Amino acid sequence: RWNQSVPAAKPCLPVHRLFEKNAEDRPGAPALIFGAETVSYGALNNHANAIARHLIAQGIRPGDVVGLSMRRSPELVAAFIAVLKAGAAYLPLDPVYPAQRLREILADAEPVLLLCDNDGAAKLGDVACPVLDVKRHAPKWHDMPDVAPVIAGLTPRHLAYVIYTSGSTGKPKGVMIEHRGLVNLALAQIALFEIKRDSRVVQFASFSFDASVWDIVMALCSGAELHLIGGDAHRDASVLFDYFADHRITHATLPPAMLQ
Repeated sequence: RWNQSVPAAKPCLPVHRLFEKNAEDRPGAPALIFGAETVSYGALNNHANAIARHLIAQGIRPGDVVGLSMRRSPELVAAFIAVLKAGAAYLPLDPVYPAQRLREILADAEPVLLLCDNDGAAKLGDVACPVLDVKRHAPKWHDMPDVAPVIAGLTPRHLAYVIYTSGSTGKPKGVMIEHRGLVNLALAQIALFEIKRDSRVVQFASFSFDASVWDIVMALCSGAELHLIGGDAHRDASVLFDYFADHRITHATLPPAMLQ
């Protein structure tokens, strides 16, 4: 009787659909804050839809893995959503990681396509799979319809992402997370931390670390603001806490060292 841990209702929508519902309900609401740039839910959704449709035109299908090697930016979040909308799983490859580690991950995961920015392309060099530069190749999807694609056959058991462990006890291993696990995480975190539409969530962790998923999905699936911080805020606690105060941040997931 005490262990009544069965959820009241099983989630039926993947996280990109939960995000889309917020974009439909409040298209003008701020979704991303990055420096002086603010991106609305509607604009982010339209951008992700266009990229997703281009990925589908390139042959991306459910079960495929698409690498993302980009610095923290609105473009990275749009690409992350686009890969999910296309039915594929994303593989994060943070350009600040050592090049050797990134190449080992690429060799092990064998993504069918890589989306990158200048930093990601420079860090990885030549790769075995096709590469799309999100700046240079952006005209390819500018004329794509900004209506959300519908992926036939996509189920909660399809992969949503693959993130590699730190490798502190051996060779890094790719952990494969299905859509059902990702949406469970999103809904659990939103409920646990009481994320609401007026919440302001900081995205602190590296995109290649699974804690980044908490920040992104619990913000965008609840209609909150997601703040992408960079540079000095990751190294200087005083800069970080000034940012918290200036932007009235309500939620932040931080490592113990930074909290201390």
